[in-house]
Amino acid sequence: MKLIKENERGSILITVLVLVVVSVLIMGAGISYFTMGEKRFYSHARRIQALNLAEAGIDYTTEELFNSEDIEALINSFKGSNPSATPFTQTFQLTGNTTNQTIKGKFITRIWNPDPNHDKEPPIMLEANENILISKGQVLSSSEEPLPYGEKTIYSVIKRPMLASEIFENAVSSKYNVTLGSSSKIKGNIHSGQDSSNYIDVSTSDSVDGSVKTPGNVYDNKNKITGEILENDPGYAINIPSLSEDLINLWRNPDSIDKDGTKFFDEIYYDVSKKFTGGSINWEDKNIYYSGELEITGGTFNLNNSIIYVKKGIKLSGNPTFIGTGIVVVDEGVIKGNKNTALNIAGTLNKDNDKPSIEFINLGTGLTTITGNGVTAAVISLNGEVSLTGSAYVKGVIVGKNVTVQGNATIEHKAVEIPGDPFTSLGPIQITKWIEYF
Repeated sequence: MKLIKENERGSILITVLVLVVVSVLIMGAGISYFTMGEKRFYSHARRIQALNLAEAGIDYTTEELFNSEDIEALINSFKGSNPSATPFTQTFQLTGNTTNQTIKGKFITRIWNPDPNHDKEPPIMLEANENILISKGQVLSSSEEPLPYGEKTIYSVIKRPMLASEIFENAVSSKYNVTLGSSSKIKGNIHSGQDSSNYIDVSTSDSVDGSVKTPGNVYDNKNKITGEILENDPGYAINIPSLSEDLINLWRNPDSIDKDGTKFFDEIYYDVSKKFTGGSINWEDKNIYYSGELEITGGTFNLNNSIIYVKKGIKLSGNPTFIGTGIVVVDEGVIKGNKNTALNIAGTLNKDNDKPSIEFINLGTGLTTITGNGVTAAVISLNGEVSLTGSAYVKGVIVGKNVTVQGNATIEHKAVEIPGDPFTSLGPIQITKWIEYF
């Protein structure tokens, strides 16, 4: 048996103490590691919860916008033009097992139009203009000393596209019949008819460079139609849109309806019958109400962002030029003899334009005649006949109760993109950009 020397006494105790200290340090490090890991786990979990809340904010807001019958009022409730506002908050209760605490979460959505020139407009209603939707998700603990909270912000850009009526997809649209005379040409599609009694007659036409569609018959003795022929099917009936009675009453009686947020601007200019010969007239951003007739011979007219209402008839001659995009509404027409003429375009109109910048809308049953050499416009007569004669060349769209094209007149389809067009509706909300921030 080995005896412990006197100078070796206590060495075992020191070794044991060292082992104990090392063990304690290792255990402390382990506990610290697991504690930090737990905090990281809970922090990550809260970030995921915050992301879910932020996404819920986007979903909620877009659904509210899509389902709202009064989008303008909804946008106003969101206080959309003020980015610093908190227009909408919603609190969610998220239950969790962390130290038996209840986790509270909320999302905050903000929507506004970043264009300072349109602060007073409801942003979701602005065509082709980017709108920002921001949703911030926050998850907080209810304890006095909260664990690390989660926060997630989603920045998205939303658009609500404008959907044009199907009548703008055709060179010629007619409620009932279309008749093309000798040497006439159509560069685009023809769609007409409500039932089997209606027809499209191109038997003496020079050419139809497009398709034709009608629930009735297509007469094409010369085989001049280059596109598809769709006929004798009730499913081919055309849908000619109607205008709301409120809008028509507003145009006819602008003082009888509150003008805020309507198609009319705040200031309306009144006049009776008017004749313009030459010169330059600035109607930009104006609404003009003529209780009589309007006759224009030559000259240059700025109709940008304007609406011109004429109760009686309109006659254009002498090659007038219309600048900008605007809407011209004619109503009752002028009765001379046994003929009621609402719109008579006898001269060229915006001949050099590539797309229609002016939309003529005939509300009444009066005749619309086009005889000018070059006309770039959208001409829409929902209840009246439309007649093109001579060498008229139209770039745009023609819509009428019945449409007759005679002589060597030509209609070339051009897309209509006129702000404020009443035949265009809002499409569903689309998210075009999505950026997530931690």
